[in-house]
Amino acid sequence: MIYLHYKGRFPQFERFKSFCEEVVDDIFPNELTFDWSVGIQMRSNLCYGMHQDSGICYYGGTDNIISVELARNYIADLGKKTEHTIPYTMKELCVTLVHEMVHCKQYISGEISSLHNSKKMIEGFPQYWWNDNFGHYDLPWEREAHSYEEVLLDLW
Repeated sequence: MIYLHYKGRFPQFERFKSFCEEVVDDIFPNELTFDWSVGIQMRSNLCYGMHQDSGICYYGGTDNIISVELARNYIADLGKKTEHTIPYTMKELCVTLVHEMVHCKQYISGEISSLHNSKKMIEGFPQYWWNDNFGHYDLPWEREAHSYEEVLLDLW
């Protein structure tokens, strides 16, 4: 079973929560070996120096706990005098959630690992997802996550 936990200020929270549950029902197999906890946190933004993401998913590798963080806002002109905040639309937030939940599924099924020392290769790529040597869209686990985005958006 997948247990979802929410933290932060979510727009249209009850509807978003229902959407999350439907996404889990579509993505995850009915029978899991272990129970998993997925924490979904809404943050104002996900900026790291001059880099920003709309969402991230990470797993420490030891407990059955996965964290998903979503950014409520995009920072336009990051680092410039004209820097300003633009809120993501609900559609954009939902697409990001779907994408990150596919990564949750990949961690749970062992398709990807959070460990840098993983020797497993997927289509010739090291299994851990944060390898900067390859284009983001070239990575097999990213292709899978992107393939789900528009399909599951219909659940919204």
